[in-house]
Amino acid sequence: MNFMDEKKAKFLPFHAINEFMTEAFRLEVIHLVLSNLDKIPQDSRRVITDFIRREVRVNGFRNAIMAPHGFQAKASITVFEKRPDFVAAIIQSWCSLKSDLAGNVHALLTERGWTLLPVDANRTRLPGFLTRWAKSEEFEILDEAYRKAHPDFEGSDDDINLAVVWLSGRLPVDMVDITVEPLEQPDEA
Repeated sequence: MNFMDEKKAKFLPFHAINEFMTEAFRLEVIHLVLSNLDKIPQDSRRVITDFIRREVRVNGFRNAIMAPHGFQAKASITVFEKRPDFVAAIIQSWCSLKSDLAGNVHALLTERGWTLLPVDANRTRLPGFLTRWAKSEEFEILDEAYRKAHPDFEGSDDDINLAVVWLSGRLPVDMVDITVEPLEQPDEA
């Protein structure tokens, strides 16, 4: 094996996150974003509305954009499962709508030694999620640490986990003992 091949970071496309999300939470995230399109950054809003116009079909509506948000969200699930650009725009928008959570998760991860892009960075431009994850930082551990630091947080563990995944740019696929080997950084691709 070529030394350079060993040093390349592995990425999974953004829609791989579907394997880590429940159907109910996926619908909740999409619905929140579609219900607040006027509050999200214009570039994400344009990507989302273009996908809905082109690929989402809602019975009774020639243009899915005209359908109620609940119908749009439910009909958008199949696009979310297949289109990485749509997933990236939805999650980036969700994170901007949950800015307090994003800021707090970013601070928590930084305090724990994670190397992250700035909280407001446009992660939709990344090629996908890195696959290496520290064994010592499982979701349950991070959820507990977050709830300890923010006892008034009323959101779900799914909210915390999605923020962790998006802000870190990682999915917990290849669990790594970081006392033996370091995780690659997002800019090493």
